[in-house]
Amino acid sequence: ERFAEMFVRSRVARGQGEMKIRYELRQRGVKEYLIDAAVLEEGVDWLLLAKEQREKRFGREIPKDFKERARQSRFLAGRGFSGDIISGVF
Repeated sequence: ERFAEMFVRSRVARGQGEMKIRYELRQRGVKEYLIDAAVLEEGVDWLLLAKEQREKRFGREIPKDFKERARQSRFLAGRGFSGDIISGVF
């Protein structure tokens, strides 16, 4: 339980999304109910975190070009953010 909480905290500090964090914990053999508890305990605003990561990488301006939006969306997906969160960023 403690490991899961520390893991979530460290990954959020790195700017990783919920899906990636959950996947990595599952790979390490952590039970699903402990993962749920650790993620809820941290109380992260995933949308805000995704926006911060996008701005840090690409700047404040939201792209109007479809190709650039797709590129930035792929970046966020690779970070482990869900499609709903990514849609909310743009």
